[in-house]
Amino acid sequence: MANFGAVDSILELRDIRMRYISGDSCVDVLDGIDFSVISGESVGLVSPSGTGKTTLLQIAALLERPTSGSVVVCGRHVSTLSDDEKAGIRLKNIGFVYQFHNLLPEFTVLENVAIPGLIQRASKKEAYERAADILCHVGLNRRLSHRTNRLSGGEQQRVAIARALVNCPNIVIADEPTGNLDPHTAESIFDLLIDLTKNSNSSLLMATHNTTLAAKLNRRIRISNGTLHEVA
Repeated sequence: MANFGAVDSILELRDIRMRYISGDSCVDVLDGIDFSVISGESVGLVSPSGTGKTTLLQIAALLERPTSGSVVVCGRHVSTLSDDEKAGIRLKNIGFVYQFHNLLPEFTVLENVAIPGLIQRASKKEAYERAADILCHVGLNRRLSHRTNRLSGGEQQRVAIARALVNCPNIVIADEPTGNLDPHTAESIFDLLIDLTKNSNSSLLMATHNTTLAAKLNRRIRISNGTLHEVA
């Protein structure tokens, strides 16, 4: 499953362990995870709640540091880098989609999506043009000047997807991006995310409870007792 060292490997997790300690007790949430995602691949993480899938995604996205083990992004070992260095790699190589979108309500749709480009030091003109272009692709070209709190749940998640893809990342990591949407909207958002990552040649690692939707991805994995298993 791991396929370590593959030329086209985008993400590698090597012997990842995560232990949480509370008082006199400790819980091993992840217990020696070995896993990789290759270029252009879509992978579904279909574990139920409480198994550590969000922890795994946070580690893969460099948002959380594991107790031990190493993370390799686009061939670069990143586990020992500083927080600032990791932030730079996230900005360039990783797009993250949260279940509850995490948009900034004080900004417009266009401004929310332009932020990653501005942080990457693109000119305002370039950042806004890139944002407008990706928003057009997600069907929100008529919502550019709207505040995000004026949008429906499905529209807000489309904005979040656009924001994750605006810098053309190597991999998009999505944590239950359709979990709080109605079934019809969920399927629409799911298909949109697959199509956009495929068209941009990005890999996709997505957690979802919906096994029917997950069947559309290249392969599926699950966490059980802290270890990773392929799902047929």
